[in-house]
Amino acid sequence: MRKSVWERPRAWLVTALAMIAAVGILGSRRPELPGSLGVVCAELRVGMSQEEAVARIRAAYLSRERGWDNPRLYADGRTHDGRKFGHYFDWDFTDFPPADQVAWAEVDFDDDDSRDLIVTFGPGGVVSGIHFRSDSIWEEWRFALAR
Repeated sequence: MRKSVWERPRAWLVTALAMIAAVGILGSRRPELPGSLGVVCAELRVGMSQEEAVARIRAAYLSRERGWDNPRLYADGRTHDGRKFGHYFDWDFTDFPPADQVAWAEVDFDDDDSRDLIVTFGPGGVVSGIHFRSDSIWEEWRFALAR
């Protein structure tokens, strides 16, 4: 009696490898996000100083298309002396504490398409984490894989 194709161990292995390759190829590129959120997402890296990160965030805002792309910016954090801050910020970061005073901070960018980019600043204002959240699990997974 002859075994069917799917009962042979080699067929399962080939199928599994093909699926892994397909997922790897499709997921290897970070999704391109539209507007200012996409520019910020593409420009920021872990280890950047606060000054460099703020400069790139400002540039992303200034390069945005006028009239429709206006992500909101919310920050929450604490300074070394224990003072809390947490409110909506303007894109110039005028109310954001200087880097040497930041103990930790999280800046949350959200857009009209239910996407959030959360940038975490550690002691001294150094970017210590970048996390992307989306309603699309596929988009979120692709971003994490390409990071």
